[in-house]
Amino acid sequence: MLAAMRIVAGQARGRRLLAPPGRATRPTADRVREAIFSMVSARLELEGVRVLDLYAGSGALGLEALSRGASHCTFIEREASCAEVIAKNAAALGLGARAALLTTTVEAGLPRLGAEPQRFALVLTDPPYRDDPWPPLAALVALGLLDPAALIVVEHDLRRELPASAGGLRRLLTRGYGKTGVSLLALEALAPEEST
Repeated sequence: MLAAMRIVAGQARGRRLLAPPGRATRPTADRVREAIFSMVSARLELEGVRVLDLYAGSGALGLEALSRGASHCTFIEREASCAEVIAKNAAALGLGARAALLTTTVEAGLPRLGAEPQRFALVLTDPPYRDDPWPPLAALVALGLLDPAALIVVEHDLRRELPASAGGLRRLLTRGYGKTGVSLLALEALAPEEST
């Protein structure tokens, strides 16, 4: 049985989140979310930034960013049942006005975003572990969806090591939490050298 998910910090700290029904999603554990935002906040001021949450599931990652001061989050989630949970969670936390939801695949959703004049400073992506995470990441670069100093967080199977550089992005670091790997990436042209 899954432990109850909660917002870890910010204006909605301690508030419970609904989880999508069934076992099709893999909600990010609170301790992993806390570690992710510790890594992010050391490199990016969240206050006022635009966030993109791909493969959003319950919306926990994007909602955490909103709770911590992000100005807006766009969620992309293909499963209607999960999208309904995201909408309910956003409304219950009083964050609905700062959220947009696309109920579609990431592959279809990113070009739609690319047609609009918007860029994201933080991208949170938690694809199914069996999927290759790089094609949508490369699409972010190709479509011009990233701020120059954007950070990209990728959750993945720890046994799948992401390349040091690909698709215009450089991996800054990878940390392991049980079976979950969390990699932090930035645009290759501007990414500082860091140890992995």
